[in-house]
Amino acid sequence: MQVRRLGEVHRYSIQCVLPINLFNEKIYLFLWFWMVLVAVVTCISTLSWFLRIVIHKDRHQYVRRYVNLAVKLKV
Repeated sequence: MQVRRLGEVHRYSIQCVLPINLFNEKIYLFLWFWMVLVAVVTCISTLSWFLRIVIHKDRHQYVRRYVNLAVKLKV
């Protein structure tokens, strides 16, 4: 930026700080934490489904429970 004062040209370097940048920073920080939370919940859910597939006894109980629930809802 150039400023003229009394016949002389003064050159200044300034940093532009807009309030909208601070607002955007808060939004992106919230989105980052939200994505981390969603990733953790997804990993836990995937692990629980994997354990249900691996454990034979629990698999049968899980299917029976939901079949009984479906039968009750249709009646």
